[in-house]
Amino acid sequence: MTTDQIESKESQTSSFLRKIRNQLKWIGHFRNLFYLGIRAKLAIFTGTLIAFTVMILTAIDVHQQTEILTQSYEKEASISRHYISGLVLELENLSNSLIRVESFREKVKRQSQALRKYRTKIVTQETKELNLFGFKTKLFGVLGKERKSSIKETYYSVYLSKADIDELEKNTKILLKDPNGLAISDETYSKLKNIAHQVVVLEADLNEQKQKLEELRVSEKTSEKEKQNLEQEMDHLKKGSKKLETNWINLF
Repeated sequence: MTTDQIESKESQTSSFLRKIRNQLKWIGHFRNLFYLGIRAKLAIFTGTLIAFTVMILTAIDVHQQTEILTQSYEKEASISRHYISGLVLELENLSNSLIRVESFREKVKRQSQALRKYRTKIVTQETKELNLFGFKTKLFGVLGKERKSSIKETYYSVYLSKADIDELEKNTKILLKDPNGLAISDETYSKLKNIAHQVVVLEADLNEQKQKLEELRVSEKTSEKEKQNLEQEMDHLKKGSKKLETNWINLF
């Protein structure tokens, strides 16, 4: 047992001495550089200087090329961003205009029913005439009188006239263009108009559901199930509105 321990220690010592000897050899080789001739030293110095210079110039060139490419990309990207943002803004304005037209139309439909009471009824009485052998004679008594009634719109009975809505719709349609810059077809405009009408109806229903939900939250007698059902209906309306927005974008 003792012999094995001695041999292992000797092997460790010999390996350690070998490592030191190798390190001393490398230092010796490096020290031999100082004993080289002037030409060898100059060649080593020149090679090192050239390598170092090439590394610096390469790093500078890579940095400059990166800066140039970055600036070029930013310039091209900024042009694209401005163009795309302009198109998106224009599309959003046009969609809002068309939705506003349909919103006005829906409001006119609802308000017209409520404002009917402000109409004025006009009753007129006319005298009847009888054509007898080419001569016109007036009738007398009850037979000679005729009462006619008519309904007249007043300032307070008109919310927005149909002509106002049509003019607004006409101006909006002029702004809508196809990818070639031409006026859109009647079929495409009809689809857009239909989607805008659905959006208006969904928004009106969504606002109504929100109002009901607020009333239910205030009320203490409302069950949690009723509130959950109302919230589910609101989620369904929101999903429908998002689907319409997707269809709207696809049409363009």
